[in-house]
Amino acid sequence: MTTASLLSNGPVMSRAIVIAATAAHKPRLVSDGLVSVSSPLVSSEDRRMDNEKMGIKRLDHVCWAVERIDDALPLLTDLMGMTVEGRFENKEVGFCGVGLRVPGGTGHFELLEPSGESSYLHRFLRDRGPGLHHVTFEVEDIDRAAAAIREFGIEPMGGVQRSHGWADTYIHPKDSGGVLFQFYVEEEPHKHPHADDQIAHSHEYDSTE
Repeated sequence: MTTASLLSNGPVMSRAIVIAATAAHKPRLVSDGLVSVSSPLVSSEDRRMDNEKMGIKRLDHVCWAVERIDDALPLLTDLMGMTVEGRFENKEVGFCGVGLRVPGGTGHFELLEPSGESSYLHRFLRDRGPGLHHVTFEVEDIDRAAAAIREFGIEPMGGVQRSHGWADTYIHPKDSGGVLFQFYVEEEPHKHPHADDQIAHSHEYDSTE
């Protein structure tokens, strides 16, 4: 049993109760202003069942589109402690990027900026401004992930694409409520998900279209 936070007789809120109420976590009033909430542990079997549909292994990276990478880097490196892993560029598609490692874990963060007048990122930034561009998950099997997306009622954008040891598929922002989701499998070892030829796929699903 755990005890929920409470605010009692405060200057703004009088005897307020913070309640976490779900079907599995039912609050019980213990005394005036105090709530006890049961928090059953989630078993490894429950986690396995949650993962059965798409087979997501981990969050790989989050990508932020900006006008100038060098203007955004200090916030991530100097303040948040991220470390630069490398820079990349795709002149054909029209972007430059930086991959960063997030401290304390295996996750990554990316910054993208437009390069060249024809870059799709110019339109993205004009219409939406700097911000979240895409979120990428590693999955166990790309065909299984695509099938799960279809079963959910969404057609994966572009189906499944394979190139240079990578296979990936996408959920378009129009189908997700505003976020471009990317799912990938490393079919040949020792390549990195921040390689520019893999990231370039995301330009085909421009969230401004």
